[in-house]
Amino acid sequence: MAQPGLAHRHGESKVGRSNRLAPILKMEKKENASVPRNVPIFWTIGVFDGVHLGHQDLLRTTVNLAQATGKVPGVLTFSPHPDVILKKKPIAWITTEKEREKILLDHGIEIIWTMKFTPDLARLSWKQFLEIEFFPYTNCAGLVVGSDFTFGKGAQGNAQLLQEYAEARGIPVEICPEVRCKGRKVSSSWIRECLQMGRVDVARMLMGKHFSIASRVLRGDQRGRKMGFPTLNLALVPDKILPKYGVYIVEARAEDFRLPGLCYVGERPTFSSSSSPVVEVFLDGEVGERYGESVMVLFCNFLREDRAFDSPKALENQMKKDLEEMRKYVRTQVR
Repeated sequence: MAQPGLAHRHGESKVGRSNRLAPILKMEKKENASVPRNVPIFWTIGVFDGVHLGHQDLLRTTVNLAQATGKVPGVLTFSPHPDVILKKKPIAWITTEKEREKILLDHGIEIIWTMKFTPDLARLSWKQFLEIEFFPYTNCAGLVVGSDFTFGKGAQGNAQLLQEYAEARGIPVEICPEVRCKGRKVSSSWIRECLQMGRVDVARMLMGKHFSIASRVLRGDQRGRKMGFPTLNLALVPDKILPKYGVYIVEARAEDFRLPGLCYVGERPTFSSSSSPVVEVFLDGEVGERYGESVMVLFCNFLREDRAFDSPKALENQMKKDLEEMRKYVRTQVR
């Protein structure tokens, strides 16, 4: 039914040096992808989209409890996003599965179990989920969840029911209070709202890091180059959310450079030539053509709305103003 993939941090686990965890694995069948039974794991469970401050509190608690008890910290997460199945609507991720995996490992998680979220899984009660899909496949040494955690059909399971069920079987459960910012609970939904409004600065505050897009550089139509503003045109990342259309102050990073710049997200209404959005980055520094290379763009601040200009020359003049605004912003930042 569920089809989990397993991702393990390379190197030695904290559970005896003979228990080396495997490299990243993606298995087709659960029976062949069971979490190592000889490794006691302290789990936290959730979708972890964006890996925001609330998620980070869960991760920190999980890692600390695992280290204190000689266990391995692990994350059970899901793909596709449960709302794709539960609400029957597409969901654009704040962080792709690959990005999320890297962030989790960077926070000290040593094993990631990605369970395929299916209609069959969604129909299970909270108790069936635990007894059929979770406990039989892992040596669970403990659990960490948030106070608002729900699971099972109709979200009828919650943190308290999980705690009662698990602790009756000798498995400790730590319930973490929600993390709040400006009087509101930090959540992935709030971050999506921020991105849809262009408030990448608030998204950064909630995530503890910049919202970013990492992708390949494509060959464009050279319009920016002709106006004196050569851009790197990034391939759209499937199922990755785009921020509100407009121009942003950004920092772009690759293996051999780290430069401030401007990023345009939109459909280029001045030229009426895009039926789908584009992501174009102008860097304040020469890096040459980068076709096929990967570049990460970190969104720092929203600069202006997207709009159609009367002519390419009018757009060029606005871009010169944008460049000056970007340079002023960079000078005000503590590097």
